Amino acid sequence: MSFESVRAAYGARASEYIEVVGHIDHVAAADLALVESWARRVQGQVLDVGCGPGQWTHFLTCLGVEAEGVDPVPEFIESARTTYPREHYRLARAEQ
Repeated sequence: MSFESVRAAYGARASEYIEVVGHIDHVAAADLALVESWARRVQGQVLDVGCGPGQWTHFLTCLGVEAEGVDPVPEFIESARTTYPREHYRLARAEQ
C-alpha cells in the first residue's frame, strides 16, 4: 500500500476517526496521567508527529509544553487548526 493511498484513506474517514478517538476525553485517565507525568519533565520543544486532529498537541500545550503537531493528512490538520487555533500544526510527513 502506498503512502498516498494510506493518506487518502485516512482523509476519507477523518470525521469518523475524530468522532471515535479524536478528542482528549476519549483517553483513559491513567493514560492522561502518564503523559502528564512525562510532559512535566520535558525540557524543550516537543514535536507531536502523527498528531491527527491535534488533541494531544493541545493537551501538551495546556500543560505548558512548547508543542507543535505534524501530520500528513490535510483533513486532520484542518480540524486541528479549527478546533485548537492557538497551537501550531504543520502538514508534513514525519521525515520532513
